[in-house]
Amino acid sequence: MRQLSLLLLTGTLSGCYDLKPIAVTPTAFGASIPVGRAVAAVLSEAGTAALTSRVGPGAGTLLGIVTRFTADTVEIALNEVRTRAGLAYFLQGAVIPIGRNDLAQLRVRELNRPRTAIATALGVTAAGWIIYGVRFGGGGQPEPGGGGGTPALTPP
Repeated sequence: MRQLSLLLLTGTLSGCYDLKPIAVTPTAFGASIPVGRAVAAVLSEAGTAALTSRVGPGAGTLLGIVTRFTADTVEIALNEVRTRAGLAYFLQGAVIPIGRNDLAQLRVRELNRPRTAIATALGVTAAGWIIYGVRFGGGGQPEPGGGGGTPALTPP
């Protein structure tokens, strides 16, 4: 019973996240990128062409963790590459510097508190009902008369 409770309640520990766009203008670029945060770097056409040798052809969005930034460059440790054709592949361990001019948009992953609170409340409620049903039998007395198998056929 304890394992079931822990398993059901573990799902409520996750959160709901959004990708919030941040400015890529020269004045705001370096100051607005937090090191250690998860980001999605949406590449411009020029960025796709410039990074083809590093991440493959047709890359549209690079997902990873910011490791360093300067006024003109953001460096991310890649987790995933999404192509413009809609394919996704994992490219872990590669650290890619991306120039400000190679970016169409940069988005930071942030916790969506209202959605997380609703999902957690629903998860805890569902887990509570499941645990209650398992622990207390879920209601109802068994029907009298037994097994409910196929009735015996009598020969003609």
